[in-house]
Amino acid sequence: EQIACGGRVARARGKMSDPSLESELRSAVRRFLDAIDRADRAALAPLWCDDASMYFPFANSPDLVRGREAVLARFD
Repeated sequence: EQIACGGRVARARGKMSDPSLESELRSAVRRFLDAIDRADRAALAPLWCDDASMYFPFANSPDLVRGREAVLARFD
């Protein structure tokens, strides 16, 4: 289950109003945020797509970071 691909997963699996899908997504978001809070790269890795991208809100990374490994490297 990849939260960074959540939109694609949700469209593929059903409507966002589906209670089981909503519960699954809420759980994935909780794990994602907890892993970010702890800067836990191992917990984050399976939550990202290969083609993930992310803006980090820090002065030392003003550009879009592209790719799972590049994003995860920021947590090393």
